[in-house]
Amino acid sequence: MEIRVISIPKLKLDKIPELERAFYLHIGHLRNEVAMLHKLLWWNNNNPTDHSVLESTNVAQGFMLVRIIAGKLWEGWDLVQKSYFKSKVSLLVDPKLPLRSKKALNELKSYFGKANIIAMIRNQFAFHYSPQHIRDQLTQVEDTDQLEIYMAPLNVNIFYQFSEIIANSAMLNAVDEADYMIALRKLFDEVLGVAVQFTNFCDGCLEYMILKYLAKKRKYVNWDNIVLTDVPRRDEPKTPFFVRDIKRVKSSASIEEEIEKSANESPNL
Repeated sequence: MEIRVISIPKLKLDKIPELERAFYLHIGHLRNEVAMLHKLLWWNNNNPTDHSVLESTNVAQGFMLVRIIAGKLWEGWDLVQKSYFKSKVSLLVDPKLPLRSKKALNELKSYFGKANIIAMIRNQFAFHYSPQHIRDQLTQVEDTDQLEIYMAPLNVNIFYQFSEIIANSAMLNAVDEADYMIALRKLFDEVLGVAVQFTNFCDGCLEYMILKYLAKKRKYVNWDNIVLTDVPRRDEPKTPFFVRDIKRVKSSASIEEEIEKSANESPNL
C-alpha cells in the first residue's frame, strides 16, 4: 500500500486564520476518531462464531462501540455548531465545499435538527448513565433469560455478561420498545449513516484547507510517497475479548485457585 505524507511547515500553519485553524484541527481530530471507532466495529464483526460465550462478548463489544460512536457524533455536531457556524467559518468554507460535503452537511442539519437516537444514546447510555432506565429494565427480566458472569484467571478476561444484557436491552427498549429487532436496525443504521455523513463533511473541509493553504496550483509543497508492507485487508483484523497473557505461560493454576488467591490478597473480600 502506498500513502502520501504531506509535510505541514509551521510557517504555513500559522498563516491560516486562527478560527479556521482551530476548526480544521478539531474537525481532523473528530474525523480520525470516527474512522478509528468505525474500523474497530468492522473488526469486531470479523469474529463470527457459534460459541455462545464468544458470541455474547462479540455482541456486547459491538454495542459498546456503537454507543461510543454515537456519543462522539453528538459531540461532533456540537463542535460544528460552535466552531463552524457560530464562528462564521461556515461563511467562508460553505461555498467552496464539494457537492458530496454540502449534501452531507444538509443531512446532518436535518438529522440533528429534530429528536434523534444519537442524542438519546449519548445522554442516557454512552457519556452519561440513566439508573432509571436500568431499574425499569430489571422489572422485565424473566426466569428464562440467560444471565451469566464469565470468570477467568486473567482479570482482563472477566466479563459481566448479565450487566451488558440488561443495559443493552434497556437501550434497545428506549429506541423502540415495541420490537427489539427494529430497534437494533434503527440504532446501527442511524449511527453508522451519520458517521458516513460526518466523514464526507470533514473531508470536504480539510480538502479545502489543503488546497487553499498547503498547496500551490494544486501541487503540494512537500510530500513523500511511503510504501507500507504487510497491511491487512479490512476483513482480516479481529478484536476478540478473550486473550492469553504472554507473561503467564505457566498458567497452571485453576480458575478457583486464582480467584481464591485474589480474594485472600484483597482486604475488602
